Amino acid sequence: MTKKVLFAYIVLIGCILLLVGGYSQWKDKLSSFQRERPTQTVVSAAPVTEVEQKETVEEEEAAVEPMDSVRLQKLTANQDESVRALFQKRLDSSEKVDFLMIGSTSMDYGDSGYAERLQVALGETYAEFITFHKISFDGTSSEFMKEIEEERITLDGDYDVVLMEPFTLRNNGKVIIEKEHAHIKTVRGQLSGFVEDSVLILQPPNPIYKMQYYETQVRALNTFAGAQGIPYINHWLDWPAKDSADLPLLLGENSMPNSDGAELWANALIGYFIAE
Repeated sequence: MTKKVLFAYIVLIGCILLLVGGYSQWKDKLSSFQRERPTQTVVSAAPVTEVEQKETVEEEEAAVEPMDSVRLQKLTANQDESVRALFQKRLDSSEKVDFLMIGSTSMDYGDSGYAERLQVALGETYAEFITFHKISFDGTSSEFMKEIEEERITLDGDYDVVLMEPFTLRNNGKVIIEKEHAHIKTVRGQLSGFVEDSVLILQPPNPIYKMQYYETQVRALNTFAGAQGIPYINHWLDWPAKDSADLPLLLGENSMPNSDGAELWANALIGYFIAE
């Protein structure tokens, strides 16, 4: 064996020893790192106990301010005196106010309709002091009265406050003004037959763009309400003028209110029933 070959073997053996030693040191460091690395702990949320659920319900109930005469007088400050008096009378006798809304299907147009918006507002403000009902009818006042006569619609629910939109727009060109007013008197009489001190409140349907005879009908309704001593919510004061380009923006299909129109209408009613 020559000296060159011997030297080559020595160098090869040295390289192998260096590789083996380096690998061993790497494994020792890796093991040490894994021993020192902290473990990750997953903490699951504790289940809500029945006691905690009960406390949450009690807190929500406590958030609803109890009804008393002082608060009721503030809430009803914008109402007509006959309506305010009935609210106070029911509170004094520890009774609820049964609230009924009667009108055309315009109350359901929009997302959501003005009737639902009013219902939500009354519930949030008066809580259990008011129970809300509604009768939505797609037809004229004559057709509505026929439904009552044939007992397909009843008004015998002991209602205290009745907000009625007397189908004036649906009556346009079909039912004369005097007949519509006679129908209102009939409804009023039936309601007082069940609840002697019940209060009827009238409101017009929504305005329509560039209306003509329909405007005359609504003016007659306002005059009739004043002559009969019936409270009248004139929400037309909140709508754009009949010739305004802004009015169609609040109306949709068949000149019925869209969501924006429903919100405007509802806010006018809410302002009447809820002063604060």
